[in-house]
Amino acid sequence: METLLEKLEEECMCQICYEIFQEPRTLPCLHTFCLPCLNKLAERHRAERIVPCPKCRREIPIPHNGTFNTTASSFLHNRLLKLLAIKMSSDKNVLCENCKKESAECSFCFECSKIYCRPCMDAHAVLKADHKVRALKDFETEDYENFLQSPMLCSEKFHESQPLVFYCNNCQMCLCQLCVVSKQKMHSEHEIIPLDEAAEIKKASFLTDIKNLEKKKGLLDKAVQEMDKVTGEIDENFDSAKAEVNEYSELLIANIRQQRDALLAELEKVREEEHEQINSAFLEFW
Repeated sequence: METLLEKLEEECMCQICYEIFQEPRTLPCLHTFCLPCLNKLAERHRAERIVPCPKCRREIPIPHNGTFNTTASSFLHNRLLKLLAIKMSSDKNVLCENCKKESAECSFCFECSKIYCRPCMDAHAVLKADHKVRALKDFETEDYENFLQSPMLCSEKFHESQPLVFYCNNCQMCLCQLCVVSKQKMHSEHEIIPLDEAAEIKKASFLTDIKNLEKKKGLLDKAVQEMDKVTGEIDENFDSAKAEVNEYSELLIANIRQQRDALLAELEKVREEEHEQINSAFLEFW
């Protein structure tokens, strides 16, 4: 938990604008970005109808309406954003999820999984006195853990009190009971399954992907080791050849110097002999 809290701001940062997420949306490659950033990206690539994921470069089709407004919201990052707001509540005002006003004195209801300002919390306490509530400024490690375990509620308007219990495979989004009932037309021919079942399916898929990646990692590690071995042998052979070249060069240089010295000595001998001959001839002349 401490590690998560330390890296929370980093986890809530969009890798396009490098600001805290605004309406985070998750792409099919599972990378998450701000909705405004994704829509700007879609506008730039409108002609191609495909945008490259800024992180993995996977090609993502642009939705038919030309925006990512209908792309699934990231419940994980929305929850992390709320956690970040709680963590930073001592330094800045927090948005009340009921009246939509910012306040310096907010509390969190673990049953409703919502942040309320003081007036809204007073009204909430009258209607739901048995709910567990904690002031944001009093949050401790245990409270953060309880927060992460609190139920995920629907973000659809008028459904905010409903827990998410279904998953639409076609839309790749979580639904509450009211979503299924009120949006029958939208999901009439879609495959809707219980959220727990969808989680198990996704978990199995992720585990399979992880095993495949681990297998590929093993092959890559082996290839890297082999490459390191070959590189080491190349370097060793290079050093050996370099030493031989230097040794042979030194021998050649020593031999050339020896021949030079011999030739210079011979020249000196010739010079001295010629000088003696000239001196002898000069003495005979006189």
